[in-house]
Amino acid sequence: MSKEPLSRQRSWRRLSLAALGLLIVGLLAFGLSRAIRISKRHVCQENLSAFEYAIRMYSIEENGFPSNPIDLIPTHVPNIQSLRLLMCPAVHHQKKDVSDGTDWGDYTYVNWSDYYEDPEKVPADYPLMYDRALSNHDGRGINIARVDGMTFWDPGGAWLRDFAARHPEYDIPVPE
Repeated sequence: MSKEPLSRQRSWRRLSLAALGLLIVGLLAFGLSRAIRISKRHVCQENLSAFEYAIRMYSIEENGFPSNPIDLIPTHVPNIQSLRLLMCPAVHHQKKDVSDGTDWGDYTYVNWSDYYEDPEKVPADYPLMYDRALSNHDGRGINIARVDGMTFWDPGGAWLRDFAARHPEYDIPVPE
C-alpha cells in the first residue's frame, strides 16, 4: 500500500475545504437572495394593505372612491414622507422616480366609482389595487388588495387574469 506524501494530502485537504467553503457561500447567497425577495414581496403587500385601508376610509367619508391614490397621501395615510408607498419595494427606483407624483407608482388602482355609485355595492372579492407589472416580482406573480381588505399573492397573475376574463365589462388591465 502506497502512501501519498504528506504535502499532497494537505493539498487535497485544502482543495476540499476550499470547495466546501465555496459551496456553503453559494448556498448562503442563494438563501439570502430568496429571503430578500420574499421580504420585499411582503412589504409590497403591506403597502397595498395600507392603501386599501385608506381607500376604504375615504369611501366611507366621501361616499365614493378617490379618483387617484395620490389623493390619499396628505389626509388618509399618516406619516408619509414621500410617495414611496406607491412604489413596489421589489422594483429598484431612484429618488427622482417619485419626486413629482405625476406617474403615481407601480400599482394599478381600480376606481370602482366608474361602475358603482355606492361603494357598499362593490362586491367584496373584487380587486382594488395590484402590482402594475409581473416584472415587479421577477415575473413570478403579483400582489393584489381586494375591496374586502384581503391582500394576497397571485402566482403568475392567474387570479386577476381569470377575473378580467369573467368580467370584460370592467376593462381591468392585466399585468404582463
